Amino acid sequence: MIRYARDTDREALMQIWKQCFPEETDYFLNFYYDNVYSNEETVVCEENGQPVASLQIIPYRLQIANSISHGGYIFGVMTHPDHRKKGYMAQLLNASFDEMIKKGYDYTFLIPEKRWLARMYEKYGFRLLKPNPETPINKVLKSPKQWELIKQNYFDDYEVWLKEEIYEPKEHKGMIKRLNHNAEEISTLYMGMMLD
Repeated sequence: MIRYARDTDREALMQIWKQCFPEETDYFLNFYYDNVYSNEETVVCEENGQPVASLQIIPYRLQIANSISHGGYIFGVMTHPDHRKKGYMAQLLNASFDEMIKKGYDYTFLIPEKRWLARMYEKYGFRLLKPNPETPINKVLKSPKQWELIKQNYFDDYEVWLKEEIYEPKEHKGMIKRLNHNAEEISTLYMGMMLD
């Protein structure tokens, strides 16, 4: 069954996260689930009443040339190791596309953690983004909520202050899928830590 997350899912989702992303620190995991995570942005697949797979759809505004669009950043895509190869991720991705279309999003985008995942996401209509031009035309605009949380809880803790990110053209690992067929087809999207 596919549904949005509930408060009672939090501990199970954190345990799945630890199994799927063992390189993440407890600091990051606790920070994320305490400050950024939202049930309303988390789609869950449950089996026998327990979450076994999940992904998050983080809303962002996108500047596409001279206009503003809305998009959903797919993040934290995970399936419990004991429940893989059951088609749960396909169900979650398709359900997330339907939800984003209902919300009026024009695009969805993600950054695959590993190269082989890019080939998997291509099966769902995602395309690899090309390297950005020196002056990016299309870019993800910062989320005020997340920027405030990052400033307060991460940069201040480590005495780092990010006034302005220095743009460096480089090969892009991001992928994009157009949800609204009336939206412009784009091949570049500057994500720049999504803080611009």
